[in-house]
Amino acid sequence: MGLLGIMSVSGSALAVERQRAEIAAGNLANSESTRGPDGKAYRKNVAVVSAVPAYRNASGLVSGVQVDTINTVNSTVRRYEPWHPDAGADGYVEYPDINPAMEMADLMSADRSFQLNAAAIQSAKAMLADSLEIAK
Repeated sequence: MGLLGIMSVSGSALAVERQRAEIAAGNLANSESTRGPDGKAYRKNVAVVSAVPAYRNASGLVSGVQVDTINTVNSTVRRYEPWHPDAGADGYVEYPDINPAMEMADLMSADRSFQLNAAAIQSAKAMLADSLEIAK
């Protein structure tokens, strides 16, 4: 794979990591939401990431990654809070089954992966510039 292929792969990874960070941030922001637009508790979202099939371009074999789908996890946690405005007749309130520590770890992972892919693009860009300088 050439330098342009590296940039293509890292570029696709940047888009995936941005989406992963947005999803984790949304899950964190709504971890205590008891009512969404549909009137039910917020549901956790999870990105399903897969490899893009390899293809050949002028610089060689290139592949990458993409977000295939964003799945919604339908599990909830029930807490006994009879004073809560969203409590049912039995006094329980449905909350999304979101672990803030896990979401924060996912957010940090996406951020770190984004940084590493941005650094890979910068390195490839510098190598390409050096190659052009040598070729003068």
